[in-house]
Parts: sequence; structure tokens; C-alpha cells
Amino acid sequence: MYDAANFMTDNEYQTLARTTSSTNVQSIVEKPQLYILGRSASKDIDQISYTEAMIKDLTQLTNKIRYGDVDLIFKLRFFSGDGPARQFEAGQQRGGNYSCICGVESKSHMNLECCYQMMPLDLEDRRKLVVEGSCWRKIKDGIINPFQNLKKEELIDELEERGVDTFHMNLKSRLQEELTSVLHGICRPPALLMTQPDKTSTEMNIEGYEVMPCEPLHDICNIVQNIITELPHHVENKETKAELENFCSKTIGDKNQIKGSDARHFAIQLAQYVSTEQQHNKISEDTVNLIQVLVEIINIAYSSEEKRSPRQILRLYNLTFLFGVLTKSVIGTPVKITTRKLYGCHFHSLVVHLPEVYRIINTKSILCEQEERSFGSLRRIAETTTNRKPGWIIDNTIIRYNAQQKSDDRCDSFAKQDSTISRQAKRLPHRKNTIFTKKLLSGKSSVVQSHLARIADFIIPGDQIWWHYDGENVVFHDSIDEPNFRLEGPPLSNYRSTSLKKEITNVNRIWESCIATVKLQKLIVPILRLKTRENGKLVFLDTQIRSAAVKSVAKISKEKAIIPPKKPNDNEQEVEEPALIPYDQESCSNQEEQTSILSDILPEQNKCPPIQESGKNTVTLTAEVHHAFVADPVWTKSSEQGIQIISSCGDHDVKAILKTSDHQKEKTEMKPVHATKLTAKRKLFVTSQGNTEPSSGKKTPLDLAVQLLGKTPEVLECIKYKGLVQNHPSHAPFSMKYDKLFSKLQIDISAKYHELKNKLNNSEMHENMEKENADLKIAQKLLDHWGVYYF
Repeated sequence: MYDAANFMTDNEYQTLARTTSSTNVQSIVEKPQLYILGRSASKDIDQISYTEAMIKDLTQLTNKIRYGDVDLIFKLRFFSGDGPARQFEAGQQRGGNYSCICGVESKSHMNLECCYQMMPLDLEDRRKLVVEGSCWRKIKDGIINPFQNLKKEELIDELEERGVDTFHMNLKSRLQEELTSVLHGICRPPALLMTQPDKTSTEMNIEGYEVMPCEPLHDICNIVQNIITELPHHVENKETKAELENFCSKTIGDKNQIKGSDARHFAIQLAQYVSTEQQHNKISEDTVNLIQVLVEIINIAYSSEEKRSPRQILRLYNLTFLFGVLTKSVIGTPVKITTRKLYGCHFHSLVVHLPEVYRIINTKSILCEQEERSFGSLRRIAETTTNRKPGWIIDNTIIRYNAQQKSDDRCDSFAKQDSTISRQAKRLPHRKNTIFTKKLLSGKSSVVQSHLARIADFIIPGDQIWWHYDGENVVFHDSIDEPNFRLEGPPLSNYRSTSLKKEITNVNRIWESCIATVKLQKLIVPILRLKTRENGKLVFLDTQIRSAAVKSVAKISKEKAIIPPKKPNDNEQEVEEPALIPYDQESCSNQEEQTSILSDILPEQNKCPPIQESGKNTVTLTAEVHHAFVADPVWTKSSEQGIQIISSCGDHDVKAILKTSDHQKEKTEMKPVHATKLTAKRKLFVTSQGNTEPSSGKKTPLDLAVQLLGKTPEVLECIKYKGLVQNHPSHAPFSMKYDKLFSKLQIDISAKYHELKNKLNNSEMHENMEKENADLKIAQKLLDHWGVYYF
């Protein structure tokens, strides 16, 4: 396996070799080398004949090897291979209801919540589970499957020794089913512990040794084949259905298994076709997303070690989760193939185990596509050998195989094949950040929570790091445009210093910490409500995600809004745009803090007046904040200047009402925030009810948003609903819609700010970018005005 800690990187090799051509060091290191070619039958008793030689090799691994001034110590980490080989190595039954070595029953493979909560077992765990009873002792008598063909009395004794009550189990079949369930499909000790099951893995020098729970190459091939076969039967348009059936017959046909390179190419071709059909409204958007997600999963699985990063890990987790959800949504119950084939072990391994393995291992290293090509060559050489005697087959095959591997033409053909697939993939549309829609969050909250538990190390840093909530959807920062690493973590793990079990155990511990922190209201998690249990009872916790939406668009929780009453005169005019004026309870007479935050870009006459003595007119003022989620109000009074303040328990909204003169005090009633129009000496922001076009000379924040973003549908919609709110202040649906649009607008301004900032930082010609500098200043002032985080 390639590891940058042990081998040179591509750049280091290129510098050392003094060449300008790029070289893939990882492919060179992981190229299969034929060491020995043996022959045996496929039965378990024949496979075990190699175990004794493997154990001798393990004892020799403890011997250090001196290389220069460095002592090298070898350690067995994990086993990777095809399904039967992994099942044999782990001591798992072949086929049946527990074919996956993770121990999930086959009928539960499509139950994502059940699969996500299953803890993987290493070889030591599996050994302990076997030796809890007494039937395993039959191995010493040469019976390698000690739990098969047991009599009823033996089944009862075995279950009783494992603490299972068998009083109500009268049938032998029921007893056998219960034993299989307890063992999770384990039928014997692991292969390396077969000869001495009573010895621990530490004593056998295989501590931490694991069998990979997935087989990425065959999983991808089978899923692509199943999707291509089944998809035509779930498309309504007859023309599109006929095209998909024709595509299936040309690509899959009567093949029982397709090659890995062909599976990648077919998936890309299918994604290109459905994207074109979706533009003509001939296929659903979910179907397009399903195929595009599958292509991106394949792309990550085949990516090199240098591209593995925390962002890439988060992306793979989210993609596999969406693939599982979309498959059940688009296809549901299959028509052409069986449910077990579609949602079987390959689907389960890809959706559940692939991202877990990718946490510590670059999956390209265990894809075994080069091994697949090597086995194909060996098979063809053996089939064309004229002399069928075993000795002659082995000798001829080794000689001819090594000769073929040294052929430059063969290496060139593989490189051209990969290059063709890569060029096709680049034609697909660029996918942005993963989005969990409101429908998904509310309709599948339980499975979403199970998914979040698997990425707890990306949740614990808090919102705005790896995710944010835009008021409706959860957006994960996992696209290629986002940073690969963040200072807040998590760090990148590697198989050389950890194991799959240790990594998942650590993530589970972090999730428990997340739940405890949510209870203390010190952490926000990307789900509407969190389900947990206390004293055996189901409890739902408030995740405060709604406050995260407010926080992501405006940091104004500590700002208060107030303006003094002023005796009207001829220059007085109504202000319908809510003003944002800092309010300090300790010193509300500080005139320097009462000016508009947009003073640098708004006209001079738009600045806010200082606080003066109270007059006779009633003035109602609200802050321009997010009103979607307001806590119960708390009323307080202040004796200074006859001011009455309305604040919020959640501190998300600010309202201020000034009292009338002394002879009106008894008749004054508290009115809703939008019930009274705002009046002031000067007009803070110029607005027009009848015309949404930006006015000349005097610009509002929305005018500046139009100048910055253009007349996009989102901006125009926000301006429209702003006018509706002003004309109908007591209409709650208008206010809620405007709040949502305004929140999205602020997020767009923030994104524009970062885009301009990155463009200026990366550009060497600042003198020719006056417009970009001006736009950046506008965006920064708007964000400052709204109190939005932009650093």
C-alpha cells in the first residue's frame, strides 16, 4: 500500500528523477507483483491448508529489519479481497442471512438507521464471541464449522452457556435461528486463529488486525450494473424508457459481471444522458441526482492518496447517505431484479462501509482493479496452455505473465483507458455543496440523526465551520470549492496509527459529547430536533438550529434599537424601512454610536440623528432582524427619557417603543411591532412603495444589493415582499416570506464578499480591478450593517 510517509510523492520523484513528465508513484508502488502461484480446491478445508504457513510468517514479522540507520518493524493491519476470501478470513458464513461480515442481517441492509448503528468487530472480538460457548472445541477434532449440524440438546446447551433463555424455544429450527442471530453469522474462529482459538490476537501478533468490511471494486461494479438494469422500469416517459433499455442491452446485455473500468465508463455515460433528458423535462430531478451522486462516489473512491482530506471524507459520507435515500425514493421496490440483489450486500457495503474505510485508507489502494486485470491475464494464460498438467500450467503461467507485465504497450493501454474515463467525467456539471432539504430533515429526521452520528467529528466544531443552516436547508461545506482542511478539525487519520474499530469508537464518543453539549445549549447540530433517551424514555431536544439561521445572516443579538421622539415640523416624513441603531443600556446618550453604519456609502443626509429630549409624538422603531423565530417577549421599563423597551428572551429580536407625553400616558396601549409606521426627523433609508427600481442619489441597502448582485430573481423577490410587508405590516405570511428571502439575500452578499476577496488576493493586477475593490467595499459595509460574520 502507498503511504506518503514511506514513499516519495509525485513531486519528490519528479524532482529526484529530473524529469518534466508526471509520474504516478502510487500506481507504481501498488502494481501487483507475482510472488507465488499455488493451486487448491475452493472448499474451506482446502483453504485452511495455508494457515499454518501464514502463522509462521506472522512470527517472523516481529524480527526487525535494518535499513541504513532505521529499524523497520512490520505489522499486519488488515485483509482485503473479494467476498468469499474476506468471509473465510473473518470466519463468516458464506451467503445466507448474514453474508456481510459486519453482522447485519440481509433483510436489514436497506434499513440505513439499523446499519449505521452497527459496531464493527475486529478479529479479537470475533474470537471472543466464538469461545463464549463450548462447541468451538470441536475444531481440535478437525471440524472446522463447529456450529453446523448441531443436535437440539447441543443447541440448548450452547445458548444457555451464552446466557440465552431457551425455555420457550421448542423447535430446533428456532434454536438454530437464535444461535445464528447471537453469532451474527460467525461460523468459526478467524482463519489465523483457527489452529489455536484459545490464544488471543496479541499472543498471535495480530492485535488490531481487521478484515475490510467492504470490497469497493465489486461493490461499485454490481451497483452500476443493477442501476442500469433497473432504472428503465422507473421512468415515466416512454421514449426515455426505450433509450435506457437500449443502453442497458448494449452495455450490460447478458454479462454476469462487468469490469471495473467499464462500470466507471457506463456510469458517466448514463449521467450525461439523464442530465440531457432532464433539461427537456423527460426525467425527474431525483433520478439525475441519483446517477450524478453515484458518479461522484466512484470518483472519490478512485482518487489518489494526496486528495484524501477531511473535506473529501465528509463529502463521501454525505454522498453515500444521499445515494441510499435517493435509491429508495427513485426505485423503491425493484421490478427487473430482486429486492435482495438491489439492496443486498453490495449496496450495504457502499452506503455504509465505504466512507468508514475511507477515513483511514485511500480506497484506491484496495480497489484491486490492477489485481482484477492481473487475474484476467492469469486466467487467459492458463486457458491457452496446451499442456494441462498442474506443474506445466504454473510454470508456463509465471513466465508468460511476467513477460506481459514488462510490456510497455500494456501499460500505455491502461493509461489511455483511465485518461478516456477522466475526460468523460470532466464534461459532467460541477456539483456544489451537499444540501439536506427541509423535506429530508423533517420527513426522515431519525435516519438523518443516525447519519450525523457518523460524522460527529465534523459537527462538534459548531455551525458555520463544516455546515450552516440557511433558514430552510442544511448546507454542508464539502464541495471542491471549500477548503480541504480547517483549523477547527477534525485531523486526518491513517491506517498506520489507527484501526477501523478505534476510529468509529472515537466518533461515537464524540457524538455522545455532542448530545451532552446540546443539552447544555452550548452546541447547535444540523437537525430540527434531536432524539435521545433519558431513564428509558424518549426525549426530544431543541437543537437551536433556528437560531443558527439567524446567526448565519445577522449577528445582532446584542444590538438594541431606539430613536427619540421629536416634535414634528414641515420636514418630517415617514420612515418605512426599519432602522438599525446601536443601543447601549448603560449609556444611551453616546451620539457617536447613533450614526448609521453605512455612513461611508450612503448619502450624508441618511445618517441617523442623535438622541434628544422626548416630545409629544409616539415613535415606534424595530431593528432590521430575522423575525422567523422569536422567543416570548419580556417587558422592562426605564425611567430615563420616558423610554419603554421590549426585549426578547432569545435575544434574537429587538423592539423599542417610546412613551407619549404626560397627558397621553394613561391612554397609550402597546401595539404590535408593525402596527404603527415609523416617523423621524430625517429619512434614514429612501424607499418607494410604487416602484422597486433603485432611486437615484439616495440608496437603500437593497439598492446596494441590486448594484452588487444584479437584478436577480432572488433580489427582486426580496424587494417585492419588502414592499408588501410595508403596505401590510400585520400580515404574518408576508413577514415570514420576507424574513426568509432577506436571510438568503444576506447569505448571497456574504458569498459575494468572499468571492471578491479571494479574487483580489489571488490577483497580481490590483490596479486594473477598481470595480472589484468598490464592490468589495459595498459588500463589507452591508455585512457590517447587518452584523453578518464575513471573516
